[in-house]
Amino acid sequence: MISKTAAAARKFVFSFVLFAFSFIAVAQAADKTPSFITLCYHNVVPVLDGSVLDDTAPVSRAELKEHFDWLKKNGYTVISVKDVLKAKENNTDLPPKSVLISFDDGYRSFYEIAYPMLKSYGYTAFLSLETGWLETPDGENVNYGGDKQLPRSMFLTWDQIREMADSGIVELASHSHNLHEGHQGNPQGIMLPSGAHRWYDPKTGTYESIEAFRARVRDDWKRSSDIIYEKTGRRPQVAVWPYGRYNQVGVSAAREAGYELTASLAFYADWPTIPRLMMHEGIDLPHMMRKMEAGVMAGSTLYRRRNAMAQLPVSDLPVQRVMHVDLDMIYDDDPLQREKNISLLFDRVRASGANVIYLQAFADPDGNGTADALYFPNRHLPMRADFFNYISWQLATRYKCEVYAWMPILGFDLPNRPVVQATSPDKKVFYTRLTPFDAENRRIINEIYEDLASHAPLMGIIFHDDGILGDYEDVSPAGKAWLTSLGLPTDPEQIRKDPKLMHAFTRAKSRALIDFTKELQATVEKWHPPVFTSRNMYAPVILTPQAEEWMAQNLDDFLRAYDYTGVEAMPYMEGAADHADEWMETLIRKVARHPLGLRKTVFELQAKDWRQDHLRPMPNDIMAKQMQQLLKHGANNFGYYPDDPILGHPDIGVISPYFSIRK
Repeated sequence: MISKTAAAARKFVFSFVLFAFSFIAVAQAADKTPSFITLCYHNVVPVLDGSVLDDTAPVSRAELKEHFDWLKKNGYTVISVKDVLKAKENNTDLPPKSVLISFDDGYRSFYEIAYPMLKSYGYTAFLSLETGWLETPDGENVNYGGDKQLPRSMFLTWDQIREMADSGIVELASHSHNLHEGHQGNPQGIMLPSGAHRWYDPKTGTYESIEAFRARVRDDWKRSSDIIYEKTGRRPQVAVWPYGRYNQVGVSAAREAGYELTASLAFYADWPTIPRLMMHEGIDLPHMMRKMEAGVMAGSTLYRRRNAMAQLPVSDLPVQRVMHVDLDMIYDDDPLQREKNISLLFDRVRASGANVIYLQAFADPDGNGTADALYFPNRHLPMRADFFNYISWQLATRYKCEVYAWMPILGFDLPNRPVVQATSPDKKVFYTRLTPFDAENRRIINEIYEDLASHAPLMGIIFHDDGILGDYEDVSPAGKAWLTSLGLPTDPEQIRKDPKLMHAFTRAKSRALIDFTKELQATVEKWHPPVFTSRNMYAPVILTPQAEEWMAQNLDDFLRAYDYTGVEAMPYMEGAADHADEWMETLIRKVARHPLGLRKTVFELQAKDWRQDHLRPMPNDIMAKQMQQLLKHGANNFGYYPDDPILGHPDIGVISPYFSIRK
C-alpha cells in the first residue's frame, strides 16, 4: 500500500506536470515558427543538352518557367526573407501557401535567365553567394570543389549583383567564403564538408577542437558578410550551408557572425535553420508541393518526420532494407587486411541493394554485449580504430545509404562506475550495464554520444538491445533512490506482491529508458540536426503480454518515441526453430495490429544460428523465405544481422530478389 505521504507527493507532482505542460503550451503559442515552403535552385541554363556540368544542378529555362507558371496558377504567394523575419518578430502568420525561392552559388545564368524571369512574374528570391569564388580574379579558374575548376566567367560580377540587389527583387545571402571546400576529416584522407565537420591534422594525428571549429566557422561567415557588405552595402541575413550540411555548433557560430537565419537542404524545420527542397531536372513539382503542404515532405517548415510516417500513403512511405554491420567482423590488427575487409563490405552493399546500414560504432570483441572500446575518438573508452567516420562517409556518399550508428544505451565497460544490480535469487543480470539513475553515468554516456556525433557523419542512431531493466532491477544505490523518488518500495520483491505497484514500476522503467534515449538523441542533434532514431526490441515483448515487466520495453511506446523500431525477428534465437514459420506469422500479425506497426517497424532477421549445438550461418533459403513472408504481409521494412563480408554470407544472389530496393 502506498503511504499518504507518497500519495500526496504524487498529487503534487501531477499538478506540477499539468502546470508545466500549460506553461509550455503558452510559450509555444507565443513563439511560433512561420509556415512556408522553400525551393532551392542552382544553375538555370537555356537548354539541357549535356554540355552543362551536372554538379551545378542545372534546370532549363523552360522548366523554371513551367514551375513559376504552376505556382501562379495554383495560388501560391512568393514571399521574401524580409517577410519571414517580420512574421517571426511580430508572431504573425504568413499568407496561405507561402513559398520562398532561393538560388545558390551565384552563377552568371541567374542574371541572364532567372532574374529577368523573376521580374516578369513579380517574384522575389534570395541569392546565396560564395564570396571566395567571387573574389577569384577575372581570367582565373574558381576552385569549385574537389579537383573541379570552373572559369570565373561562369559566375556573377559584383556589378550584376549590385544591380539585382538594388532592384528589390533579389535579396543577398551568403553561401560562406570558403566552407564549400572539403577538408581532411579522418586519418584515411576522406574530404568532408568544411562547415559541418572538424578538421583532421595528419601531421599531429589530432582533430580540431570544438572551440576551434566554432571559431573557424564563425570567422568564415563573418568574412563573407563583410565582403558582401563592402561590395553592395547590404548585410546578408541568411547563411546557406554548403551541401546543406550543418550542426547546431555551426548555427550558433553563424548567429554570432550576425546572421538571422541559416538554410539547409531537404532537412527538417529546426529554427533558425530553414529546410529547402532541392529542385532538379525532371522533378515533379505538383506532387512535391502537395506533400510539403501536408507537412509530410522536407522543404516545408511544417514537416515533421513523424507526420510523414503517420500520414503518407503506404505507397509513398520510405522503404528500409537494412544491412546490420558488425565492425568487429571487419576489424583486423593488420591495416592492409582491414582495408581488404572494408572493400568486401562495400562490394556487398553495392550488390545487395541495401539503403540503410546499421553500422556498429562500438567494439565488443568478446561478444558480451558491453562496449570495451569504440571506433571513434572519445573521452572515456579506448579507441580500437578510428574508422567509423571513414566507413560512414563512404556508405553515405558513394553508395547512397542512410547510416545509423549502432550504439549501446547503458552497456559501456567503464571501471568503478555504478552498474545495474538485481535482487533476483541468483542475482543475475541480462547485461552488465551502467545504471541510468546515476547522474555521473548519464553525463559520461552523453559525452560519448557527443564525441561520436562531432566526429562522424551519420543519419541516425540505432539504440542497442542493452536498454533493458528487468523485473528485479535496479537495486543499486542510485536505482533505490530513484524508486524512492517515485514513492515505490526499494525492494522489487515487495513491489511484485502488489499488481498495481508492479504496473507502476514497469511503466516507470520503460519511460525512464525512453527519456534517457531522447536525451542522447538531443546530444547527437547538436551535431546532426535532426537525427533519425531506431531502437532494438526483443520479439517476446510483442508476443508475450507480461514481457514488458521483464525487459521494460513496450511496442506502443517505441512506435511513438522513435522513427523506427528494430524488432529482432529471430525465431531460432528464441527457441522456436521447430515452428519458425508460425512464430514469424504470429509476430507479424501482432505488430500489424498497432496503428503504426508496419509503417515504423523494421524486422531484423538473423543471419547466424547462435544455438550452441549449431553456431553456423543461417541457411540462405530460410532467410529468403522469411523475407518473402514479410513482403506477403506488407511488412516492407526489414533487414538482417550480421552481414559477414569475409564469408560472403548471406548469399546476395539468393536474397536480393526480395531484399534489394532496386527494381
